[in-house]
Amino acid sequence: MIQLDRVIAMLVTSIVVLMGFTVQQRAQQSSLNSTMLYVGKKQTLELADMLERDLTNVGFGTTPSETAITTYTLHADGVLDRFEYLGSDAGSNQIEIRYDVVVVDTADVDGVAKPLYELQRYEKTTGAWVRNGGSTASLTNFTIDLLDDNNNVVVKELARRIRLRLENVVFPEINTGNYMDGFRRLHWGMTLSPPNLRGYQGG
Repeated sequence: MIQLDRVIAMLVTSIVVLMGFTVQQRAQQSSLNSTMLYVGKKQTLELADMLERDLTNVGFGTTPSETAITTYTLHADGVLDRFEYLGSDAGSNQIEIRYDVVVVDTADVDGVAKPLYELQRYEKTTGAWVRNGGSTASLTNFTIDLLDDNNNVVVKELARRIRLRLENVVFPEINTGNYMDGFRRLHWGMTLSPPNLRGYQGG
């Protein structure tokens, strides 16, 4: 009888320890997920702030005879490929700025394999392009539409407004290279009317 009591006691103790471990593990995972979501939101807002500052100054210092937007190409799925334009630095000097949106990985999102993009930002004052800023490799969408005053999509020479949309995905857990369930989609977008686009290309 004593031996049976000891076995029962050991079983109860094992169950209590296992339950405690499970609760602790779930608490740690929840804390990790919350932290990663916070970091993802912070990175998205920082990226949005940089983009708003940049794109507000598209065409900075240009004249009607100059081309403000020199390159605008898209990936096959409509995601931006390259966007190159004349803008300004923090000291209000005209510089060239380039966005390259490159595929760096793939992820399983809603059961569909989707490319993960990274925004790479470059500046050129004189000479070579120098990388200065960008995003993490967690973008599933990054689009720039060039619009006229009536929000119709137009060629870069006729652009008067710029519409930007992005989606940044936060993955709480990673398992052997495959992203697991529990991701969160963070969306941001806005439409800008850069004042320096009003007078360029004879507009």
